[in-house]
Amino acid sequence: MPIEKQATGPKILRFLDDHRLQHSPANYAFVHRVLIEQDAVLKAEVERIVDGGFRIGPDEVARLAGETPAEPAPEHHGASQLDRLTLRVLDIIGDAASATGDLNRDLVSAAASLVGAAESSIRSVVSAMIERTTLAEASLADATRQAQSLRAELNALRTDASRDRLTGLLNRAGVEERLATAIASPKGCAIALIDIDHFKRVNDGHGHAVGDRLLRTVATELADSCQPHTVARWEGGAFLILMEDMTARDANAIIDTARVRLASRRLKVRESDAPLGTITFSAGISSSRGRAVPALIASAEALLDRAKNGGRNRTEIEPPLVEILSPPSGRV
Repeated sequence: MPIEKQATGPKILRFLDDHRLQHSPANYAFVHRVLIEQDAVLKAEVERIVDGGFRIGPDEVARLAGETPAEPAPEHHGASQLDRLTLRVLDIIGDAASATGDLNRDLVSAAASLVGAAESSIRSVVSAMIERTTLAEASLADATRQAQSLRAELNALRTDASRDRLTGLLNRAGVEERLATAIASPKGCAIALIDIDHFKRVNDGHGHAVGDRLLRTVATELADSCQPHTVARWEGGAFLILMEDMTARDANAIIDTARVRLASRRLKVRESDAPLGTITFSAGISSSRGRAVPALIASAEALLDRAKNGGRNRTEIEPPLVEILSPPSGRV
């Protein structure tokens, strides 16, 4: 996502949208410094952050702008978007109602004027009404186009609301909706709840900007290692992988592959070139077994806690249902 010289106004707004930043005065001023004022030092730092197609996050913007990082407010952003779209709906409805209302009144008036009118007058009135109808059709066609555009924006807004702003993955709400569909399938599914080991240590030792970049790296690695399965950002340094038509033991092989691939990465801190060390994660894997979403998630969370308490970089797997229902040999 390289930074280029661009004109002010729309280009600044496009940068904010591309990086999923709020359209706030502070963010607008920040991007203005980068794109328009050509602050060389700031521009170079931003280009380093976005190098490789990454987005710059609100915490990084706040840090570079010399401000105290603020909690993101996606709900407020979404509300403002919905307010804007709602006003557009009202405008479209108003324009369409005006066009059809005016046409109806003109038709009634024209019909009345035709009664007992001379032939020359009839031709004049009919000609005028054809022109008026054409204009009304054009207005309604424009309203239809606007409505279609609005539907696309609403769909995009709904999609954005189900995505994690930092990693671009599904967020918790988005994956829970998909999980509800998966567990209703006769074939069921398995989920793996994973958590980056010692993630707080990375944040505390290197700063939240490095922590954010690590999250994006892990997100990309998991998405690649676990495809075609669904990978979502759960919370903090935790991710949830939804694997449909799969048992917990089958899912474990996929998670093991992802763990090996991630551990093989030699990550360094961009600012200091210092190594981050081997990045590992712990995991808890459960299968649906017809359970509701909260029960399935609670099971995976309990297994993840057990893995963490057992020394980290481990996976705890829920045993097959037959092992739970069948007593061990020699017991009754």
